[in-house]
Amino acid sequence: MAALLFFLSILSIGEFSSFIGVFLLALVLTGYKISYDITEDFNAKKVVSFFNIPIFQSPLNLDFPDYISLFGANYSKSNEWGPVAAIGTKSNADKIAIKLFNGKTNFTLFKSSNYKVSKQLAEELRDLLNVELIDNVKELSHDQ
Repeated sequence: MAALLFFLSILSIGEFSSFIGVFLLALVLTGYKISYDITEDFNAKKVVSFFNIPIFQSPLNLDFPDYISLFGANYSKSNEWGPVAAIGTKSNADKIAIKLFNGKTNFTLFKSSNYKVSKQLAEELRDLLNVELIDNVKELSHDQ
């Protein structure tokens, strides 16, 4: 990120350069994605992609899960900066999370507000790893 800011400061000469700098920053912010790649033998990796092209992978040090849990939770996020800071200091969102549990430790793999997508991904992971899936979520009455 520091290299990007340095690059943008070099481009800051003139109005057109400012436009290019803002455009490049918007491209970076909208084009990156962090995902997890898990294989049948539990070779887990964290993958950073830019417009679905993997640019960096790092191994995840996770133990093989005893079970997978699908449950609803309310996640809050601090809004201490940006345009929503004036509205309030926290925002809350109801999400369905997929977590891998091993003993007393857990790892949040996925969060979504869509129950069907979360359930499908959890079932695919259950079938891949051949572990138990515990679904603690009752599908919301208004299908999402």
